[in-house]
Amino acid sequence: MKAEIERFIHWVRMRSPQARTWRDYQCDLGLFMGLMRDRTVEEVHIRDLDDFVNHQVGKGYKPSTVNRRLAAVASFYTYLIGEGQQLACPVLPRRHYLKEPQRLPRPVGEQDLRKFFGAIEDVRDQAMCTLMLRCGLRIGEVAELRLVDLYLGELPSRMIIRGKGSRERTVYLSPEAEHDLKAWLTIRTKAPCKYVFMSYQQKRLSTTSISNRILHIRKRSGVNLTAHRLRHTFADHLLSAGMPITSIQKLMGHRFVETTQNYALANDKQVASDFYVACEKIEGWKLLVEAVQPDSQEYEADIESQLGLVEDTADSTKGIRFEIPASAACLPGELVQQLEAYRQLKANRWRFERVAANSRNFYSMQIAIWKFFGETCSVRSALDLRLEHVLQYVQYRLDTKRSPKTINGNLSALRSFLSFLKEDGVAIHPSLENIKRLKEPEQLPRYMTSEQVQRLRDEIEADVLKEGSHLQKYDALLIRSVFYLFWQGGLRSGEVDALQFSDFYISKSNQTKRLFIRDGKWRKGRVVYLTEVVLEALMAYLAVRGMDKASGHVFVRNGEPMMKGFICGRLQKIGKRVDVRVVPHHLRHTFATQLLNVGCQVTSIQRLLGHSNLNTTMTYARAFDQTVMFDYFRAVDEIESQPGGAWYGLNANEPTL
Repeated sequence: MKAEIERFIHWVRMRSPQARTWRDYQCDLGLFMGLMRDRTVEEVHIRDLDDFVNHQVGKGYKPSTVNRRLAAVASFYTYLIGEGQQLACPVLPRRHYLKEPQRLPRPVGEQDLRKFFGAIEDVRDQAMCTLMLRCGLRIGEVAELRLVDLYLGELPSRMIIRGKGSRERTVYLSPEAEHDLKAWLTIRTKAPCKYVFMSYQQKRLSTTSISNRILHIRKRSGVNLTAHRLRHTFADHLLSAGMPITSIQKLMGHRFVETTQNYALANDKQVASDFYVACEKIEGWKLLVEAVQPDSQEYEADIESQLGLVEDTADSTKGIRFEIPASAACLPGELVQQLEAYRQLKANRWRFERVAANSRNFYSMQIAIWKFFGETCSVRSALDLRLEHVLQYVQYRLDTKRSPKTINGNLSALRSFLSFLKEDGVAIHPSLENIKRLKEPEQLPRYMTSEQVQRLRDEIEADVLKEGSHLQKYDALLIRSVFYLFWQGGLRSGEVDALQFSDFYISKSNQTKRLFIRDGKWRKGRVVYLTEVVLEALMAYLAVRGMDKASGHVFVRNGEPMMKGFICGRLQKIGKRVDVRVVPHHLRHTFATQLLNVGCQVTSIQRLLGHSNLNTTMTYARAFDQTVMFDYFRAVDEIESQPGGAWYGLNANEPTL
């Protein structure tokens, strides 16, 4: 395999000698070859790629890194096939590629910026960081900046930047950036180095050297940020100032405006405006929690410092050991091995904190399915399974009063497992291609009435004011914070569980109060705008929680991240006391319905909820369509006001035929 890889790397380098692609491919394929040991390219199997992915995830690499390495392997095999070798690429996109979270660009708060730049002592470091913040340069573009690219004597001052894909663009210098750059050039030695930024040994600074300088400043300032976050902040500030997205695209060097649009999604002024206008109209959304009433100026500064952005720690994607449950002993050993191999691949796509729970659910469902096949249909392996056995299972589940939605979930899990086995070369019976889903009823969202929400809110506020132990007080404040995040933020329960300090962006300069959902449903990120009620509740909770950010998670109990299900159970208990049936998702439905009822644009609600499809959001309009309601009662008034009308006799208790 080594000779083939060397030939491929040489081919990539010849095609694009200036790019870093060949170096990255060389590194990635070197790792791949090391794990494959002495296998030839013909001997590499799909299961070997399973092991490669499991190994990479177990090492803690992010999905984007694993996918890049898989792409390198796929390109390598595509090259060999193009040479005429009779090979099949072992990389299967749907099986091996990991779902990457769609994380929106996140700016750095003003207070953290002041701390960071206040810790810079070197004039050169000041100039480099200012160019990233005020001109939006990438770290590689700072390293590649040449003296001949500077046009400081012209009006306006500008630079020619060579960005990704060897594309040049013009970037203008703000007064602050020009001042810091000139300060560095004044003391820069007249060395024969053509690059603007060089070491004190008169050599060009590499991207690694610049990263090390930023790391040094981070340690001095206590502010965790990256070079690219400074670039994110540049775009966010321009958006806040009302600059058109197409102009920002050109300044940042994006080939496609859709890339720049991600920054607009993270700072959508129209959505924010629609949300806060709607807040003014909804009862209870502007009431401040009476327990905390600080001075407004100090309050803003305190919010920014305590809920300010903290740089993400490395993704907690390391694989964890999961013991196969003892209940799997009722299944044949070969089938258990196949299920475990399939679970490991699925676990690579799950959030770290959900691996254990999802694994238990996985085995619970699969064991129940295959146990039925074994006991009722005498099926001992996937080779024996037929469509009629699946239909028997469906009938059994219907007889036990299971809903179509639950049965469809079981069928989906079965089909996915069978597809996994088929890719492995297991001879699955052709009839199993015809497994059909049951038709599910179209259910409307279950929202709560304003009166129900008010009763629930009053009970939660009463719990906060009760005398009790420290733990009882802590839980009451935690539950109140989460309640408001559900009701006035529309968060899902899993999103609240995973909430971290770095997800908040509170800025007193432009009155921005945003919450970044980093890894929502389908791993999609979005921005949620916060009401004063939510912020007040959070501050009261944090006062007793403490500001130890070591764990990163906002909501913790007994020193550990809050367990999924804790809030659901507590809300249900509180709901029973006031005769209100409530689960977290009911509050999310209520959030959307109340916004819709006061005239908030449905497209803005879609973005706040994180729906990919507008039709999903439109179900809330079907659940409570005010136009239909007004038209109905207007017609009823018209009908009932006419003597002898169609409904007049019923109202007058007259006999009808």
